Amino acid sequence: MRDTTNATTATAATQSNALPLRQMHLIGIMGPAEARRALMRSANGDIVHVSVGTKLRQGTVVAISDSAVILGTRTGTRQFEMPRDTAGASAA
Repeated sequence: MRDTTNATTATAATQSNALPLRQMHLIGIMGPAEARRALMRSANGDIVHVSVGTKLRQGTVVAISDSAVILGTRTGTRQFEMPRDTAGASAA
C-alpha cells in the first residue's frame, strides 16, 4: 500500500463543488460483470454499498454496468452515471 497519493489523483479527489451535495450520486463501481457492486453517496452524505436487488429510498438497484447504476422506481427507472472529470485530469 502506498502512503502518498499522486498529484493527478489528489486533484481529482479534491475538486470543489464537483457533486451537488443534496442529491444521490454514484461514486464508484467494482467487481466483475457478473457480480458488480457500487458505492452510492446519499443526499445526507452516507456512503452506501449496493448490488443488484438492493433497496434504497429512491428505488431498487436493477442493474449495474461498468459506468452506471440503474434504479427501478415507482414511475420507471433512474440512471446514475460516474461523475464527469470537471478538472480535466484523469484519476490514476
